[in-house]
Amino acid sequence: MDDAAVVGFRERLRDLPDQGHGLRHVERMRAHELGQGLPRHVLHGDEAAPAVLPVHLVDLVDDGDVRMVQGGGHARLAQQAMPRAVVTAAAEHLERDLPVEPEVLGQVDLAHASAAEALQDPIVGGGLADDGSLLPPNYRRGRPRSPTGRPAWSGAILVPRSRSDRSSGLASGGMVHERAAVAAMAVVACAALAPRAAFIPAPPPEEVMTYIHHPPESARDVRYAYQWEVLRAALEKTKPEWGSYRMVESEVMTERRQAYELRNATPNLTVMYLGTTPDFERELVPVRIPVDRNLGGYGIFLIRAGEQARFDAVRGLDDLKKFTYGLGLGWIDVEILKSNGFRVVTGSSYDGLFEMLVSRRFDVFLRAAVEILEEYERRRSELSDLRIEDGLILYYPLPMYFWFAKTLQGRRLAERAEAGMRMMLADGSYDEIFDRYQRSKIERLHLKTRTTYRIDNPFLGPETPLADRRLWFDPRTYR
Repeated sequence: MDDAAVVGFRERLRDLPDQGHGLRHVERMRAHELGQGLPRHVLHGDEAAPAVLPVHLVDLVDDGDVRMVQGGGHARLAQQAMPRAVVTAAAEHLERDLPVEPEVLGQVDLAHASAAEALQDPIVGGGLADDGSLLPPNYRRGRPRSPTGRPAWSGAILVPRSRSDRSSGLASGGMVHERAAVAAMAVVACAALAPRAAFIPAPPPEEVMTYIHHPPESARDVRYAYQWEVLRAALEKTKPEWGSYRMVESEVMTERRQAYELRNATPNLTVMYLGTTPDFERELVPVRIPVDRNLGGYGIFLIRAGEQARFDAVRGLDDLKKFTYGLGLGWIDVEILKSNGFRVVTGSSYDGLFEMLVSRRFDVFLRAAVEILEEYERRRSELSDLRIEDGLILYYPLPMYFWFAKTLQGRRLAERAEAGMRMMLADGSYDEIFDRYQRSKIERLHLKTRTTYRIDNPFLGPETPLADRRLWFDPRTYR
């Protein structure tokens, strides 16, 4: 044997104590090394090229060594530093808190095994790995550090030594056969690289654009089913470019409250559907495409049974102004009618307005052509005195837009909605939804043959896209 320390110190390397005790024996042994000659088995000098893996352990080759594990712990002849790269131990208690467990590398039951057997089993637990001889000298407890003091690979336990270090270290744990070392290096590299992925921050979750809109005010309120389907279709069109979205119902609010929420950019509402006003144009962000093509500007009268004759006698606007009109509190129509000389009675409850009509609180509940048929059908059984007037239209331009808060988020929500709506206008899907919801209403109400009285909307601004006839319904030209 070239190294008596193997026999004199330990029978089996796996019997080395766990944790750091073996490391302290190694250090004590070094402290008592005798300053004698350096007996050694001269290696043949052939060296293999380092493995392609980035973790460089031992690259000794040619199997001309003694084929014994060189252990030690007692005073003995000093060892010669190996040529090329070696690995030294860090004499420090590691507390088993490393990202990669140190038991990965070593040799199994190799107290006196020949190197040939090591080829079959290059990985061990037990004392050899705990001996620490496979940890680089520049390793620090906790996070690895490079020789410059900066953190080394994130999550890695082994830090490559510099070339000068590799040529001048002392091996205290043993000599790993070339083929065993290659296999061991592969294991270490995989283990060292695997934790690194855990330190890569996860990508931020995909932003989901959220459109919070006003809900129906009762189970029978279907006024805005068409409008929200248009918005949903527009958002679907833009999913490839803009990604996911959500449409969420808010709590029930008056129109004034909705405007307040958007003006103040609260989280309670992010989109509303209302007619344009100068204040809205100044304080909010509109998508200037009339969602219902201004079909809502064609007002149809909901009246009481037995009173059709009163309306058959109408010959002009002055006759229409003799009636009182019921509208919701805060509705934009209230100011439009008042500015044109009509008398208006307001109610705070949408459902309550139908009962107010039957109770003779006013003469006409003015309803949009897009709404009146469904409203009537849902209430006629319990409010048997309701009737739809048969020959008149009170028309005023009232483009109903989607409105958004004047913030960065509001502008983005508006930009996406407008992009989708314009795609729908171009590919015909806007017309398809309009026809599906509105054609039967237009035909049942015979809008083409009714007498139409027009009044002004003083709240229209110069921004209104009146010149783009694609956006405006006209019963005379509708096919």
